[in-house]
Amino acid sequence: MIKKKITVFGREYILEEKENGIIVINGQEYKPRIEQAVGKHYKICVENTWLDVLITETGILIDGEEINGIIMPFLDRPRKMGDAAGAKEIIIQAPIPGKITRVLVKEKEEITQDQELFILEAMKMRNRILSPVNGIIEEILVEKNQNVNQDQILARIMQK
Repeated sequence: MIKKKITVFGREYILEEKENGIIVINGQEYKPRIEQAVGKHYKICVENTWLDVLITETGILIDGEEINGIIMPFLDRPRKMGDAAGAKEIIIQAPIPGKITRVLVKEKEEITQDQELFILEAMKMRNRILSPVNGIIEEILVEKNQNVNQDQILARIMQK
C-alpha cells in the first residue's frame, strides 16, 4: 500500500491506494471507476460524481480547473532507537519504490527539520524526502541513480 500526503488549497490529505482498487482519503474508503482513459485524460466516477481529469506536465486539471497542490510521500513517524546517553537514531526509509535522483546531504552534516535529504523519482514524479528532525547525518546508505524498494533504509540520523 502506497501512502501520499497531498496538500490542495492549503488542506492536507493522506491518500492510500490499496491493491483492490480502493482509495482511502483521510481514513474514508472510496472505490473510483475509470470509464475512459486516453493518454493522461480520464473520466472518473467517485461516489456517483463524474470528474474529468487531465494530468499535464505542470499539474492536474479537474473539470477544467487547475488544482494547485503538492504531493509528497507520507512518512509515518520515523523509528527511533535510543542509546545510553539518550540520543535517538532516526531511520529514514523510502516511502515508495523508485530511483534516487539526488542526494542533497553528506555524512556528518548537521541538518534541520524539514530539510530536503533526497529526491526520489517514482512514476515520473519527484518526491522530496525531508528530515523529520534536527540532527546529524550519521550514515547515507544510497547513492544517486540507485533504485530503491519501498521501506528500504536511505539514511540514519542522530537526533539532536
